[in-house]
Parts: sequence; structure tokens; C-alpha cells
Amino acid sequence: MPRKLRSTSSGDKPSVVRKHDDPTSTSQEAGESTSSPGGAPSSRSYSSEPGPSTSRQTDAARLRRGCQTRSFLDLLDESDFSESDDDWLPEAVMSSGRLIGVEEAITSSDSDSEEDLQEISVSSTAGEPRRLFYLRNKSFVDHAPQNATENLGACNLLKPIEYFLSYVSEDFLGDIAMYTNMKSIETTGACINTNSKEIATFIGMTFAMSIIKMPRIRMYWQSKTRIPWIADKMARDRFFRLRHSLKVINDNTVLEDDKKSDRLWKVRPLLEAVRTRCSELPRPSKVSIDESMIPFRGRIGIRQHVPGKPFPDGLKMFVLASPSGMVLDFEIFQTKEALLSIVEKLNVKPDRTLTTGEAAVLRFVRSVDAGTSIFFDRYFTSSNLLCDLYDRGLRGTGTIKKNMVPKEAKQKLKTEATLRKEGRGASDCQVRNDNKVAVTAWYDKKLVLMASNEFSIDDEDICQRWSKATNTHVGVKRPRVVREYNSAMGGVDVHDQIVSYYRSPNRTKKWTVRVVLHLLDVVTANCWLEYRKDMESKPKQYLDFKLILADQLMSGDFFDHATDSQSISDASLSSVDCIDSETEPPPKAAKQGLTPLPNRAERKKGASHLPIVIDGKNSFRRCRREGCKNRTRTLCSQCNVFLCNYAKRNCFFEFHV
Repeated sequence: MPRKLRSTSSGDKPSVVRKHDDPTSTSQEAGESTSSPGGAPSSRSYSSEPGPSTSRQTDAARLRRGCQTRSFLDLLDESDFSESDDDWLPEAVMSSGRLIGVEEAITSSDSDSEEDLQEISVSSTAGEPRRLFYLRNKSFVDHAPQNATENLGACNLLKPIEYFLSYVSEDFLGDIAMYTNMKSIETTGACINTNSKEIATFIGMTFAMSIIKMPRIRMYWQSKTRIPWIADKMARDRFFRLRHSLKVINDNTVLEDDKKSDRLWKVRPLLEAVRTRCSELPRPSKVSIDESMIPFRGRIGIRQHVPGKPFPDGLKMFVLASPSGMVLDFEIFQTKEALLSIVEKLNVKPDRTLTTGEAAVLRFVRSVDAGTSIFFDRYFTSSNLLCDLYDRGLRGTGTIKKNMVPKEAKQKLKTEATLRKEGRGASDCQVRNDNKVAVTAWYDKKLVLMASNEFSIDDEDICQRWSKATNTHVGVKRPRVVREYNSAMGGVDVHDQIVSYYRSPNRTKKWTVRVVLHLLDVVTANCWLEYRKDMESKPKQYLDFKLILADQLMSGDFFDHATDSQSISDASLSSVDCIDSETEPPPKAAKQGLTPLPNRAERKKGASHLPIVIDGKNSFRRCRREGCKNRTRTLCSQCNVFLCNYAKRNCFFEFHV
């Protein structure tokens, strides 16, 4: 849901503020879950400062390398999907620091020429807490360090498949295939016989279906509506069987206590794999935190209903994103207790009661650098949270509900009726005497309340707003805190908008499949944003990027390249082990009559066809070697067939030799 306050572009009409997003409402946030938050005041003292960001350097030689594509991609370049087609987002949306219908932030320093007001002496006696006063229009002091720079890394990937494999590696695809085979044997008694290449084909077909949409998945194989690009890759029944049996973890390796404490244990490996890659992305100086939904209306205990969202029912995610829409970290909400336990494990929980929104923000403080400006909406904002961020050297800005405004500031702020009489653009500000919190009231069409430990009313500018009375744009004064919030808040909404254009087919009763497909869509959007950032000029649109990625996954050519690379790596490793004696201790001299152990490279060279003993009920299957009618429970890890592996009957050896 959009979190922007208003549209400030000179040529745009004012944006619509939804009912649930009205900053002036005194009720609870519409997107809040069923658990009721509570809080207690707290105060700390610490200062730290952020600084100018450095521009990211790109390697021109790397960008000049070409990407060879097959005939399908050549036809794609000649098709109607040209660079001029603007069917996903306006070009201005993805520029740094800009949102839909919102002008670019104007960076300016805090004004030092504020009107001096009479000082109020603050005295405290022993044993009594210090009283906090709010001073009207006091110049707000910026505490963040000025020598911090952006952590910008270099990306060496160019092909869409390479971006994708940085999130979901080839080894992880192989694990999915192995776990899917094992689960199918335990449940149905028959092995599904899939492999990593077929899993990649399945993912590519899902991406292709998200672009070429049809009311039902079966229509891709029907005679009148058949799509050869998709239907020729895999049979219909095979596709549905893989989709139903998809597993990313071995259930037998998860403890019962972990299953009870973690309700997302069935998809935990994929969550951690995607989060690990997201944690390696460069951190900008401004980030935003917001809610995002995984659409799902089936049965699951952690399903949430958030009114006002495009998909109000599903699993709720707290997402940390950059202004361009790139996901930097995320957490799927289970319960408030589970979220608080994560905050405690990160050692960032203050000594007070936390609301769900406050705990969600503190969950991401370890994912950003010191001095980062964090923006969030009124569901998260409180004065205690801003103090906690201030103590950790972080900046925080957000809209705030009336009932969350500190009592001392509420008594001194001008009322909504007073600001309405002063006219559109009137504002008032109260700054706490320790400079940790500034509360700003701004009247546009309605009263807007902002709280921040970084910005206040200083450095007002004039923005163009639409007037219904005159049917023209008029100039309206705007505080700096509103301008900065509009320029940086909304990265999560931009990411959700990108994902929504080509969302993977989600008609399923299995929540695990829905979460896996949504995470793959998130990965694809992040891959395109990385690619767009690495390209100097004329990057491909999201549609073209996902088409190429789908075709590369379905073709599976990258697996052949990986096999060649593996053989080269084995040879290189063998030579290193023979030469370098420091990396691995020399093998001990074998006793008389014993064969010496080979080195590490020799032991692992060509380790693909390995026997796996299936342990479980009804695990014995007929041997697949020609002429053998016996039963066994030994499975080949590469061929996915059962073969006898006994002293008197070694079909496993004879089958492969």
C-alpha cells in the first residue's frame, strides 16, 4: 500500500490517500495484526553521525562483454518488446530517491538562523526522572556522524541466469531435487525421479506462465490454447506432480522442538538462502521498512488479514528495502512472541515492553550501517522507538498517530483547527529538550503528524499542490521532514508493484508452494534491479529480463557449463594438493599391509553416482538392473533408480560399469 504523504510533482495531480493510510486517524493501524501492542516510555543518551554517500563505480570493460543468446532471444529482440515500451513503470520511478508522483528530494543543510526562544531550565532531584520539555520551532540538532559512506560493492554478473544463481545456487537446486525424491518415496512409495535440471525447467516454466497469462494452468497444454514454448518442455501431469511434491528440506533432519517453535521450517532453507544474498547487497544511506503480503487464502495458522492491501489475506512480511525497490532484508511474521525472540537473539531489545511495529524495526537494525536514515509509517512509529534508534546511531523518521504523540508535545502543538485557520501549508514543531525527538504538525488538506530524530520543520520549501477551488496548481509551504519522507519512503511499495506485474501462478492449497513461488518472484525482481543498476545505459525492461531468465532456466545450458567448470576445478585442486603442503597436512604413513588414503581432490573427484540407503516404511523397491528381480532400498543419487548393493549381488556396480 502506498505510504507517501502527497504528490508533489509540478505536473501531477494529487495522489489519493487511502482510508487506512490517513496519518490523522486516531484508531489503530488498519494493517495491524490481531495482537494488540503496548509500550512504556524509555530514554537513553548516545550520539553518532552519518555522512555523505560515495558514488558507485562500475567496470566499463565488464559491461562491454556481450551475452550470447539463442534463436528465441534473437527473435525477442526483433519482436514488439522494444526498449521504448514502457509497460512496467515510468522511467522516473526507478531513479534514485524518487517515487511515483513524488518529486526528487532536495538536499539542504539545516538552517542555523532560527528565532531564539527563552530557555526553560530543567531541574531534577535525586531519585526523580528528568522531565522532558518540547520547545516550539527550536532548531533541531542532527546527531548522526558526517563521515559515514555508503557500502557500495561491485557486481560481476551480467547474464540474467547468473544474477538468479547468486540467490538460488545450482547446489541448492540439486538439494531441492533430492528432497523432492525422498519425500515422494515416503508418501507414495514411488520415486518421482527428478533432478536439478528438471527443477530449473519447472521454475522457468513458472516464470513463463507469469508473463503469458491464462485463466487456468492446464490451458497451456490444451490443443486450442497450447503454448509450444512451455508445453514442449514438460508434460502437463509431470508439471503438476512436481508442483505438488516440491520440497526444499529433509523433514527427517528437523527436530520436533524446531517444528513447534518455527512454523516456517518447511521453507526455512530457501528463506535463509535468499536472505543471505540480500544481506550482501550494498546498503544505501536511506532505507524504508514496510509491510508486504504473500497472497494465500488456504489453511495456515499464521495467516493475517490486513485491510486495504491489494491482497489482504496471506502471510505478512516485514521488508527492509532501498528507495529503488531492492529488498535488503525481510522477516515473515509468525507471532509477536516469535518476533520478540528474534529481537532478543540479536541483542537489540531494550528494557521495556515493545509493540509489534517497534520490534519489526529493531529486527533490521543489524542489517544497516551506522548513520543510516530509516523511514517507516505510523504503524511502526513511536517516540520510544526513535530514542532507541538514536542510542544506536541510527536515524528514524515516520508518520505518527495522534494517540502516540508524547503528552508534553501534544499539549504545546497547535491544534488542527488553529492550523486550518492559518491556511494550507501551516505547520508547527515541538523539539524535545534533549534533541532526540522532534514532532511536526503540517496542515495540507488534512493534519499530518510526523516524528523524527533527524529532521524537523527547518528548511521549508514550496511544493506545487492541486487546488480544486481554482482548478490549478498552487504553491504550498512544506517542512523538510515531509519532503525527506516523501523522497525516501515507498521502496517496499515499488518492489511490490514490480512483482505484481508478472506474478507466478498461485492457485494452490499448499502454503509452502505459495511461499516458494513468491520468494522466487522477489528474487527475480531483485535480480532485475541489480542488472539495471549495473548497466550504464538502455537496460532491458523487466518483461524482457524475465523472458530471457525463463528461457535460460528451461534450456538448462548453464548446467553443462557447470559440469565443465567442475572438472577443471577438480584438476586444479588436485595439482594444488600435490604442490602446496600448507593447505592440508601430509597424509600419515600407512601401516604395513594397509592402502594409503588418497588426497582430498582424489577422494571427491567425480563423486556423483553415490548409493543412498532409504530408511523408512515400505522403502524396498525392485532392482532396475536388467535381469534382476530382487528388491532393495539402495538408491543411486544421480540416476534416481534402485539397485542392489550386496556382497553376493552388486547390481549397483555392474549397472554403472
